[in-house]
Amino acid sequence: MTETIPMPPITARQIEAAAHYHSGPFPVANIGDDGEHYITLDHVDPDVFISVVHDENSALGIDPWDAGDIDHTDVDHVWAISEPPMTADCDWAIRWSRQEGGPVKETDPGAFPITVLSLDI
Repeated sequence: MTETIPMPPITARQIEAAAHYHSGPFPVANIGDDGEHYITLDHVDPDVFISVVHDENSALGIDPWDAGDIDHTDVDHVWAISEPPMTADCDWAIRWSRQEGGPVKETDPGAFPITVLSLDI
């Protein structure tokens, strides 16, 4: 049986390159088929993360939610792994659920911490 070698974790530079605007204390990328997820590397305080996402969207003239509808319970601290991009227009891809089901765990090869805000779009 051959061992699968994990891809290296994504970097802050890759997150920043995917961000449309970056002025906060850390880069935030908007990802997902419908742009329903905002992510950053590491486990960031949920209220700070929401504030940064809101401020960056406001600077772009985007307000995908009523700020009163989003709170710290919408933010998750999870572990993710890198995977090959599914399309040529993507430089990187990640997932925070295992292919066989369940969340990626800290002990999984190549796992790294991310903070995720998922919107119901």
